[in-house]
Amino acid sequence: MLLSLESSEIYDKVQDKDLGFENRILYIWHPIRLFVAANGEERELELYIKTDVYDDKKIVVVISFHEIDDYS
Repeated sequence: MLLSLESSEIYDKVQDKDLGFENRILYIWHPIRLFVAANGEERELELYIKTDVYDDKKIVVVISFHEIDDYS
């Protein structure tokens, strides 16, 4: 999933609200992907993916996946 993300799917960049991490930027992605259930049924889902990258270490440290409008 992460390898298929395109830069055009970035929805927003927001400042982290967690205490001590306020200088970090979180990337919000909004991809739409087709999934196939075990029974063969196809379903297109709009996703909300949030990533947090340590720029100085070039590693992703937080990744969360949610169906769109299914997060708090």
